Amino acid sequence: MQFDSFPAVFDSETFSKEHPLSPEGYLFTYYPELEPEAMHYHDFIELGYCEWGSGLFYVDGEVIPFSGPCSSIIYPGQIHIAQSIGEEKSLWHFIYIDIRNLFSDANLMMVSGLKAMNAHLYDFPPLIPKEQNATLYQLCVSIMKEAAELQQDYLTAVRGLVAALLAGHSRYMQPAKPSARIRIKPLPVSARP
Repeated sequence: MQFDSFPAVFDSETFSKEHPLSPEGYLFTYYPELEPEAMHYHDFIELGYCEWGSGLFYVDGEVIPFSGPCSSIIYPGQIHIAQSIGEEKSLWHFIYIDIRNLFSDANLMMVSGLKAMNAHLYDFPPLIPKEQNATLYQLCVSIMKEAAELQQDYLTAVRGLVAALLAGHSRYMQPAKPSARIRIKPLPVSARP
């Protein structure tokens, strides 16, 4: 499969301080196609976890094989798409997170020093098998559970879980080496559609 020939589509989402996550109120379930049609990128973080199945994840010019259970952390500007392989499609859950709205004002200081806040400067694994880091996998599951159930103070819980996840993922980040990676720098707030 030639992923480079697929168009990259900007995926937009509307967020606010009251609703910095998408979706809220339900768990988004996704079965990647055996033959994807397009890649996408966006100006927010996308978290995912694969319960079962296997496939390929294309991220920034790299083709990365996956087998569930695993988690994915996709940062703003990363061009990506998941593809199932085999007879049965893999089962993923995803959530979009607008960090600036989730950690508004003084709360942004909680995460602003993390490497993950400047991910475009680093090389890192966008997919991590559960057997390699069960904590990151469980944090993805817990973030999506909180967003789906909308219990009292769920945004406070999500802030803590996302801060822990970004801190944990920052530990994998190394200064970027010049490479053939394709990464689109996030749009400034004033230029967003």
